Amino acid sequence: MLSALRIPAICFVVGILGIAAFGVITAEPLLPLYFLAQYVVTLPIGLGIFYLCCLLWIGFDAPLVLNAAALLGTYAIADLVGVVVEPLSYFGWVIWIVTYISVLSQLLDIELVDAIYVALITGFAKFVLALILVALYYGAI
Repeated sequence: MLSALRIPAICFVVGILGIAAFGVITAEPLLPLYFLAQYVVTLPIGLGIFYLCCLLWIGFDAPLVLNAAALLGTYAIADLVGVVVEPLSYFGWVIWIVTYISVLSQLLDIELVDAIYVALITGFAKFVLALILVALYYGAI
């Protein structure tokens, strides 16, 4: 199991160190802390959505720890790419989503089409959660 965690752990470390370096270069030294705090919320959402997809059509083939590590590695690499290509506007967003889906497919060892579905469903769930949090903040709920 430790050898299976090696690649996701390397992806996570490279992603967070890259984000930290980018934060230092752009005078935003707290940037990696922002993403680490974000992962506290997005990891359970991602795992929940992924296991729902596994239950419905993908099937189960890896333990929770390995799936969590794969998601963290995916998030870190995709976020590193995201902060670097952010100035490119829509083209940068396309680069980010292609990176996210391809790394998700590789680290979770799922088909590319399944990774697209998981990414879309996860993105929708995060969007709904963000809307709920904004509504709660402004007292609409």
